[in-house]
Amino acid sequence: IAEELGKRLELETQEELDNVWERNKPTPRELSETAERMYFSPDGTHVNTQESGWMEAKVGSVFTTKIPGRGQDPEREHTRYVATMGKTEDLGKRMYTEGLKLGFEPGKTVPVVVADGAHWIWNWANASLPKERIEIIDFFHAAEKLWEVSRAVFGEESPDGKRWAEKYRGKLYRGGHADCLRALKRLTPRTKDGNEKVRTTIGYYEGNRERMRYAEFRRKGYFIGSGVTESSCKRLVGARLKQAGMRWVIDGAQAILQLRVAYLNQRWDSLWQKRGAAAGGYLH
Repeated sequence: IAEELGKRLELETQEELDNVWERNKPTPRELSETAERMYFSPDGTHVNTQESGWMEAKVGSVFTTKIPGRGQDPEREHTRYVATMGKTEDLGKRMYTEGLKLGFEPGKTVPVVVADGAHWIWNWANASLPKERIEIIDFFHAAEKLWEVSRAVFGEESPDGKRWAEKYRGKLYRGGHADCLRALKRLTPRTKDGNEKVRTTIGYYEGNRERMRYAEFRRKGYFIGSGVTESSCKRLVGARLKQAGMRWVIDGAQAILQLRVAYLNQRWDSLWQKRGAAAGGYLH
């Protein structure tokens, strides 16, 4: 029953996505107010499928905030989730459509992308969002890189390594990106793995310099973490599709994801009302 309803909902979603990308179609809106800031936060988690083994389910959260006053922390207002077993382009269309529903208006709404350093995420942002956007590497992903270096260079339980990682995590949080880079370049690993970890982390920090201005971002009232999306990976995908022994047909996994999206997006009641009669009453 769930998969049947989910497949119907997926067809409706695809129709809506097609309409958004056609000319002269009305913009879908759930909220009349134009959003001041809108966050787009994509991520991925793997699902075991019958056709392709472990493949990535892409998940995204879209949420709005007001621009906070001086010294105030940002607060989420409205949040929507999307999920797909398809490609990056499909996830991007779903996120953008949810953004339109929540009042995204190019030129008026400030788009903010908060995510880890996966290249597909930033490629999507370049292709789909206005150039006047804010891009932020999730702080906890960036900080975890320092801990990985610490373990690779100093050893798993080294007190010196822990002190090093804590010190430079704090500097990163306070805007010391350059200090972290200098510290990484001063390290002299004794193993091949340690050298490789330091090398790739330096590349990560250099390549994402503009996305790691955490002191500035915090001062201007931006979220610097993507915890809401990581949580949705667990709630939306993990709790239902990744239990022991599960192997999904891809279409079946997508159908279940659609139902869970409807529930998390607070559209379950309207889905219930629309489908009750069509499903022969088995939703009652």
